[in-house]
Amino acid sequence: MLEDQFGTAAGKMITQATLAFSEAFRQFPFDVAVLYLAPQNMGPANLLYMEPTYYKATMVGIPYDDLDRWRAQYSETVFANQYKKLSSGWEKGLKLLDRARKHITASTEADFDDLHRIASAAYLHFYSTYMQILFVKNRNRYLAAKDGEKKDKLRSALIDIVQKELENAKALYTLVKQDSRIGFEASNHYFYTKQDLQEKVMNCLYVLDQFDSLKTNN
Repeated sequence: MLEDQFGTAAGKMITQATLAFSEAFRQFPFDVAVLYLAPQNMGPANLLYMEPTYYKATMVGIPYDDLDRWRAQYSETVFANQYKKLSSGWEKGLKLLDRARKHITASTEADFDDLHRIASAAYLHFYSTYMQILFVKNRNRYLAAKDGEKKDKLRSALIDIVQKELENAKALYTLVKQDSRIGFEASNHYFYTKQDLQEKVMNCLYVLDQFDSLKTNN
């Protein structure tokens, strides 16, 4: 079917990409609570918090930093690892799509771009969820740490996570500008808009600034 639509060479590569996406999605840590409460629905639009908010994640609403409700039956480590496997597997599919692009003709370019854009947005949602799990997990350890060396290592890890989330938000913003379907959810109309992603960029910059000031104060 894909070969009929995109031609033999491109179709075979796109088929491989879709198989990679399917295999990656097998790693999704399925649980109804995860499905409704974890950040994969908002992706990079969900904000980062320097301190625990103690707000509860809500059904198809705002996940906040409620890792315990996000993960449901899973341990923090297993939950994080499943999203790591999911996002890395999905990234392999995107790379296969990138390889297919050279075989795309002018008549199929729009359809291919549509496929690539949506697949890229999905990747950003999954990878961002992985980053957010790591952020909350490491933030809590950072706040509880008494040893200065351990605190510095956790601070460095958190800065790296925030920088990646900053890039995730920017990348998704670019995609949302191209396609207004991204972020739409039937019952709520939109999980997020361009403005929410702009807020996330500002949020990440603020958190990075806070970590920088903590280093200065220490």
